[in-house]
Amino acid sequence: MQIPKINLWDITNEKIKIKIKKQIRNSFFFETQKIFGTNKQIINFLRITNERFYRFKSGKASISMIFTMKIIDKFPQKLKLYYQRKIESNLDEIKFGNSPKSKPIKNPKFPLRFSTKIARVAGHIV
Repeated sequence: MQIPKINLWDITNEKIKIKIKKQIRNSFFFETQKIFGTNKQIINFLRITNERFYRFKSGKASISMIFTMKIIDKFPQKLKLYYQRKIESNLDEIKFGNSPKSKPIKNPKFPLRFSTKIARVAGHIV
């Protein structure tokens, strides 16, 4: 029996935010700008402020998984798969919610393999 896996891209809640390691983040935004043309077009597409965009781009703020997925969906298939793998394996942290009490998980490792340990954690969260 194969143990089920949970990939980063299986998590599609708008409250989940990620920080991507610098090298991959820079490469990701470089490719994004090539596709959209200008930062202004990316900002308009995501419907966010300039300040928020530059905080994402610089790594000073976590980026919403929804925003990341919206951008990646605009990539050609080969590039889309490449960045899905690279982002998933190069996370600095993942966080749920905006509360100051919500603590990020540092250097998460995906895919998660479902186990009784994870089931217990999920049960406690629920």
